[in-house]
Amino acid sequence: MPPSSTLDAAALEALTGRRIRVAGHFVDPVTLDGVEDLGDAVSIRVRAPDGGLHETVLDLEELADGTEMPERSIGQGTASLASSIFLVARRRDSDVTGAYHEVLGELDGVIAERLDRLTRAGVVGSDLVIAAIGAGLAPFTRYAEVELPSGEPVAAERFLEEVQTRVLAAVLAGLGPVDSATRYYVLVRTMFGWADVEFDEANNLAKSAGVELKNGLAHGPLRLADVSGKSVHMRDYAERGADPQLGQDGGRLVDVLHGLLWRASHAAHDVAPYLDATRPDPERLRQVAQALQGKALRGESESKPAEAQACERLLGAWGRLVEDNLLRSRA
Repeated sequence: MPPSSTLDAAALEALTGRRIRVAGHFVDPVTLDGVEDLGDAVSIRVRAPDGGLHETVLDLEELADGTEMPERSIGQGTASLASSIFLVARRRDSDVTGAYHEVLGELDGVIAERLDRLTRAGVVGSDLVIAAIGAGLAPFTRYAEVELPSGEPVAAERFLEEVQTRVLAAVLAGLGPVDSATRYYVLVRTMFGWADVEFDEANNLAKSAGVELKNGLAHGPLRLADVSGKSVHMRDYAERGADPQLGQDGGRLVDVLHGLLWRASHAAHDVAPYLDATRPDPERLRQVAQALQGKALRGESESKPAEAQACERLLGAWGRLVEDNLLRSRA
């Protein structure tokens, strides 16, 4: 890919834990372990394939992102990209201060252009998200400093969070504001379908979405994922929906949807009491179901996973099963 985006030391830290290639420094891909800002350069600590730690200095400031996809053998039925990030370093010569509102004004266009280009190039999964985040940092990191109208400098962490939010919103176009766990679940299903996902891919995507995987979504009786060795299995409505406690705390919309899908399929008499107890936002719940149902039209030979079919059936009876029951319970 041609050089087109810029990163500084703070932005580089977002790649910690990722496999990277650093041109002219290491022959093989290495894992970024740490970053230290040296002012006009950046020192990075990396872990080699043999486990050894090494340090090198990049006479930085501009980093053009690119993506490679080396082959890797993993378990059958597990989705993986086995990708690395390719970094090319150049010095940033400008000491200009940027205005935050102008930087934000460029952001959506940069993200849209990069997502389109990467998607056409066949980049998917967490690589698509992370590469788009890297490109989205360019409007910020081309300046020595970015300020609010008050003159207060904008921290790199704040802009990185904004970029992550907008990239995920762009990838999941049409999905409104929902909780992080629900957004992550839809993101995994959108990018990997219903296959198990390699742990590194699932974990990197979780970091981009702002959720904790191993000790968060994969923890407890109402867990959303199972981690087994190097693969992650996202649990669907058939595995979770029957639990009477699922969705009762109102914290995660995907929990309510799973509970509703299970009841609509196996215990229709319990749909109304369940909606009365969970009180979801019907429009946001519908958006999540629409995102998970996949294509509305398909050929005769095409089949859908069970959860996508369940979402399709639910949406077909939405007025009767959801809206009418919610109206009665709130009357």
